Amino acid sequence: MSSLIGGTVAFIPGALISYLIFRMNLRILKTKPDRLASFSIVRQLVSAGYLFLVFFLSRLLPWSTMSMLLGAASGVTIPAILLAFRLAGINNTENKRAAGAVEKGDDAHEGV
Repeated sequence: MSSLIGGTVAFIPGALISYLIFRMNLRILKTKPDRLASFSIVRQLVSAGYLFLVFFLSRLLPWSTMSMLLGAASGVTIPAILLAFRLAGINNTENKRAAGAVEKGDDAHEGV
């Protein structure tokens, strides 16, 4: 039971980190979509930094290191996968909307 609590304690901040990264990706996608790929190094550093933090802090906490690392890795990975699908859907919707505007001759969306 203690391992489950430790994993959950590590999962929740990991899921929050994934959501914050999703929000940053969404903002970049809407403002400067050409820079979205260059943001991947920041995503990786934040995720890896959280795992390192959990590893070193787990020695100070009453739960096992393994359960905390599994919870942290799951918390960063599972929501990130689900939110990536959502981000792709938002991107597809934006691209279809821009393509429809270009087909209608709306010059405001050209180059999108």
